[in-house]
Amino acid sequence: MPLLTQKGIKMSRDFDIDFNIMAYMPPKSLRLLMCKSEDDISWKVQMGSRVNKFDILAVIFNDIPVYSPVSGVLKRIDTVKYKGESCVFSVIESDGIKTPTFPVLDVTSNPAGREELLQLSALAAIGDDYRKDYFKNILKEDKEYKKIILNCADDQPYDLTATAVMLNYENEVLNGLEIIAKAFGAEKEICIIKSFKTKQYFKKDYGDIKVLNTGGRYPVSVKLNKYAAKKHALIVGPETCRAVYRAVTFREPQTTKVVTAWGDALTAPAIMELPIGTPIYNILMSCGAYQVIGKIVCGGVMTGYLTTPYMPITLFDSSVTVLMEQQEREQKECINCGRCTEVCPVGLAPYYILRKPVKEGSQKPFFNFDFCIGCGCCSYVCPAQIPLKSYIKSYNAALKREDENEQS
Repeated sequence: MPLLTQKGIKMSRDFDIDFNIMAYMPPKSLRLLMCKSEDDISWKVQMGSRVNKFDILAVIFNDIPVYSPVSGVLKRIDTVKYKGESCVFSVIESDGIKTPTFPVLDVTSNPAGREELLQLSALAAIGDDYRKDYFKNILKEDKEYKKIILNCADDQPYDLTATAVMLNYENEVLNGLEIIAKAFGAEKEICIIKSFKTKQYFKKDYGDIKVLNTGGRYPVSVKLNKYAAKKHALIVGPETCRAVYRAVTFREPQTTKVVTAWGDALTAPAIMELPIGTPIYNILMSCGAYQVIGKIVCGGVMTGYLTTPYMPITLFDSSVTVLMEQQEREQKECINCGRCTEVCPVGLAPYYILRKPVKEGSQKPFFNFDFCIGCGCCSYVCPAQIPLKSYIKSYNAALKREDENEQS
């Protein structure tokens, strides 16, 4: 059954990478993202103390434990810039000792309802790999769901994580999906979304589970979200389903992340399962980053963020794209070609951002730039190399500040 996207940009399906997930030994030092303010952290371990794998280091936001992915020593806390904002990180020095793991979560059976699933998700610190948030925050939303959709569509370049998790851990993913569906009392019509570039790797039939194919354009999320809203469906990613299954079955929290490491600056791209907090430079060393590195992007080249080799993998990162240094192309004036309008998946005319200065916020209802989803299609196709996505983001930020000033 097709689920077609009408606009967007067509991504290449040419890639050469092994879908087998590579196990990765814990690095000597890990840096765990905590939160933005120390006021939201309740420490359970003193600095300098030794910790075992799965020990709780702290509780953030009153109900989310932060578990140690390895055994070692809690050395210090750092406050560094992450996505442009100051955030608190805890640093663990691994001692390399393989301490025995044992059930750490107080879970005795499958969650019987939504509230129990929420509590499990918070207790196991499970991430939502579709919305890049904690899964428990999604479950808190006051929405009723009749169906559950498993999104395996890797529509961005250099990102095959969802496909790899589904192919390598199919039983765990589908069992986790079943647990979520039963907790919601959802209909037994579960959907698997496959993208155009990886659909040949999936089975044609998953029993009584419906399978939907996306069209050949990025982004898939716009059409998928509309479909989910129409069907009153919750969209989940395969890694979220797997984490739910492992929390129920093995009573263990989520302390690892599957990541696609790829890009033209890597000689040996790979898909690997890493302890959360692994520094990116360890990935560069493992994947043969022997070229002159120009950019490192986490979270997808279209919607991700620029980072450095010294920043870690977090619970919400699914890919690390390493690109060679290239000569910056000169930005030119808009030639009014309209290509940005042709590809915009939400029907905006991005080039209008160049027609009016940001300060004329009264034009907001006309431009509708607050509907921008930040997919980056307009910037990608612009022959004049105009960073339309960045301009629109700045425009919306300026309007938000104006509204806040008016209210105050």
